[in-house]
Amino acid sequence: MFCENCGANDQAGKFCGKCGSPLSAPPVTASPAAAPEVTSAPTAAPVVVGSARQLYEYMVLTQKDRVFGGKFNPLQLQEALNGFARQGWRVVEAATTTFPGFSGSREEIVFILERPVG
Repeated sequence: MFCENCGANDQAGKFCGKCGSPLSAPPVTASPAAAPEVTSAPTAAPVVVGSARQLYEYMVLTQKDRVFGGKFNPLQLQEALNGFARQGWRVVEAATTTFPGFSGSREEIVFILERPVG
């Protein structure tokens, strides 16, 4: 039999010896008088329609990161984000948040960047 999941040939039994996916029975050629057989996709493996989902990796930046030297400078931020963009990163979210401290709270800018994996 042929494994539809990994493409291995000459598989025997109910499961593929290479990837472990369930094997479907070989197609049966029906005579013209016989009704067509209705089959369904194996339930153990996910069914992918169209292209596979793209995977991403993420990076979180704050003004305390070494990129900014602990001080906020819009020009330095612009240069840093353009540098990350050349590496394939893009900003997907930017927000401010408040962190409690010993001498009161402080506001910090947080950037979330993503890029495709692979």
